[in-house]
Amino acid sequence: MDMSIAEKLIGRTALFVAVNSILSFSAAAYDGKRILLKWQNPYAATGKPFSGVMITYGTSGYPNAGGTLIYQGAGSNTTSGGWSQAIVTMPSYETTYYFSCRAYATCSAGTMYGGFYNANA
Repeated sequence: MDMSIAEKLIGRTALFVAVNSILSFSAAAYDGKRILLKWQNPYAATGKPFSGVMITYGTSGYPNAGGTLIYQGAGSNTTSGGWSQAIVTMPSYETTYYFSCRAYATCSAGTMYGGFYNANA
């Protein structure tokens, strides 16, 4: 189930859950075809789950929900509010890559997604 806000009915009560969004995102050339992707994890909050990030890329603009998936996971640090990173290898040299990153959470309602952060390198 792909949704930004999950609604689960419990009897007559609706429970709304929103994915906890990351706080920042950046991309920088690392060496050769490798790019360093960094983000700040969200602070833990009741009713706002966080499992990790999904990062896609494109070469003609920010891909948001489109593009090619280059990374999915929690990164190097799963601490609430902590900085996390991943190094990815891109297909070509001397190319500007545009990255879109969004938080996701996997729970009993399915997989839910947060908003996008964009960066290029």
